[in-house]
Amino acid sequence: MKITHALLIFALTLGSNIAKADDQKSEKGVGFETVEDALTFLKTKPSVSFTVTKPDGWLIANDSSPFAVWSFTPEGHYAHPAVVKRELIQNEKGDVQIEMTALCQSAKEPCDKLINEFKEMNNQSAKNVKKRLNQ
Repeated sequence: MKITHALLIFALTLGSNIAKADDQKSEKGVGFETVEDALTFLKTKPSVSFTVTKPDGWLIANDSSPFAVWSFTPEGHYAHPAVVKRELIQNEKGDVQIEMTALCQSAKEPCDKLINEFKEMNNQSAKNVKKRLNQ
């Protein structure tokens, strides 16, 4: 398991701060007007490495500064174009949380479905880690 994914899973055990599903209208969102703008910017950052998942073709951008994982939907995906950003955030008390934001340029129903799938993945990962820690 890559350190990036291990840290994300570990952070899930410490807390989760999931942004609202309709992040196109949220105050913070992912910080870009379009999915393409986010991708273009990330391609210029030296702290970002890219991988493509197989066989589904998601583009994953791992940013080490700040620690964040950006998941870009592949062409043909029901919510394309969309990006989900999961970032490790440390609060004033020192607790680490994951902040999840998204930008989805598809219709509301596919975007809501995408966000719900990511929330389920986050929750399942947290359960799996907690289970392993209790063994």
